[in-house]
Amino acid sequence: MSKINSNLWFRLIRLCLFIFFILLITPAIYNIVNYKLPAQLTLISFMKKMYSKDFEQAYSLYYDETRQKLQLTDLELMAQENNFEDYRSLSFRHFKLLAALSGHPELPPLTAEIDGFIFYRDNTTRFYKAVLVMENDKWEIESLEINTTINMP
Repeated sequence: MSKINSNLWFRLIRLCLFIFFILLITPAIYNIVNYKLPAQLTLISFMKKMYSKDFEQAYSLYYDETRQKLQLTDLELMAQENNFEDYRSLSFRHFKLLAALSGHPELPPLTAEIDGFIFYRDNTTRFYKAVLVMENDKWEIESLEINTTINMP
């Protein structure tokens, strides 16, 4: 009888560990699917639009408040200064999800900070940092800072 009880306890412990693992991993999967991947896709879309010199569409990916301060000519200058004609790919290093204080105190927008590297065809790399805001269930770029070139071997 004690062998049956120990077997039952063993199964119960395994079941509890399994449930704990599921409860632990579910929010992470939810955040990746609902927040991280769509934010990354917004940045990839922006980079592709800048590469193809579709500045109007790239401009449309910016947050409303940012568009009020940003001119279309600013994106053209950004494309020249950051060598977008040689853009190859984008990597993501960190993703940080947070709520930001805004002009809507009852419901602050969801904000994400993303950084990583931009890779170019001439084997140069630049570090970037972006802040995106969730507006109407889609990510929009609040700011994008691209730093100096790093030469890769």
